[in-house]
Amino acid sequence: MWRQLRFLEFKVGLRDLIMNRLNATLSDVGAHPGFQATIELRGLPTLQDVHEAKDDLRSGRRGLSELARFAI
Repeated sequence: MWRQLRFLEFKVGLRDLIMNRLNATLSDVGAHPGFQATIELRGLPTLQDVHEAKDDLRSGRRGLSELARFAI
């Protein structure tokens, strides 16, 4: 479970980096013709979610069955 959470942390961080770059590019490209656009993702795990899950696993606050939802 720990390895799965660490890998999820990497994937979420990479996803956030890509989305930030994509939104910055959309902002730059849209500035010339005068439009604004951003892409938002909803319903996906955040880095905060992963950090809380790791803390819960360390402390035993939540069991493995509850943390299994992060096993993507």
